[in-house]
Amino acid sequence: MMKNDPISLIIEKMKKSDEHEEWWEDYTPFQNLMGIIISQRTNMRNGLNAFRGLLSKFKTLEDINDAEVSEIEQVIKCAGMAKAKAQTMKNVARYITEMYGGDLSKMLRKNYNDIRNELLEIKGIGCKTADVFLMVAVDAKVVPIDTHIHRILMRLGFIRNNASYEDARSILEKKIPPDERKIAHILLIKFGREICRATKPFCQICPVPRYCSYYKSVIK
Repeated sequence: MMKNDPISLIIEKMKKSDEHEEWWEDYTPFQNLMGIIISQRTNMRNGLNAFRGLLSKFKTLEDINDAEVSEIEQVIKCAGMAKAKAQTMKNVARYITEMYGGDLSKMLRKNYNDIRNELLEIKGIGCKTADVFLMVAVDAKVVPIDTHIHRILMRLGFIRNNASYEDARSILEKKIPPDERKIAHILLIKFGREICRATKPFCQICPVPRYCSYYKSVIK
């Protein structure tokens, strides 16, 4: 990364703030995928509470297969969109069962593009969900774009508001070396949650206000 590039400056600031948590290390790949599905369009607190609720009753692919959508929905309802997310979990479990005999590791032996294309064929799985999962499950060298990262890129002038997921990802990945992309993803989300918030951002502690359209138009 270029030393004075705003993305580099943000990442360096967040590295110094405190330790980051590699949350996926405590769970199986299937559990991580369920957690990533739950995290869609919800805040971190509600997502974590829903994920813990899920694991209290349904820890394995077999558990999800055996459960009714309504049962899954009940334990993840605090994350919102519970019915749709529960159905996606069922879709994933069914696909892995039918295609791989319930053994997700067989799927994960394929290359990134093949796994990603398969995941995107499952109803309810989108690009961000697939990329976050592959980032943690097979160490894919990607920077998944969530709402926080999209907002940061837009405010810094790298993308327009209507930029596609793939365009935003391509632009960001050109700025970040492959081996640094996982930590960059984590730290940029942290920056978006804690500093470059959607409303009432903390511009006074931002390391790159001179690059930011929000700062120039609203603060100054």
